[in-house]
Amino acid sequence: FSFNGKAVRKSLNIFNSKENIKLAQLQIIPQMILKIHSGEFFKNDNRIPTVDEYSKISFENHKHERKITTRQCYTYIYNLHIKPHFGHKKLTICL
Repeated sequence: FSFNGKAVRKSLNIFNSKENIKLAQLQIIPQMILKIHSGEFFKNDNRIPTVDEYSKISFENHKHERKITTRQCYTYIYNLHIKPHFGHKKLTICL
């Protein structure tokens, strides 16, 4: 469907069969239309992390793959050069 002049694609997460197509046409799509008009469809509860939040997760996930001196060096460089300038910025997807 299109919304405000932009094409929007949303998977129904159901197998493509005659029964499911009928279910989608009679129940799922009308419910989606109601949610679109109420504004509920586009609500996004997923919070976008900042560079600092993501870096902490990344350092934690990779700590077992790196020597302690490497971890300390990476943390030092991150805190000195990256965090002051980019730590507060939210991550976005660029396509």
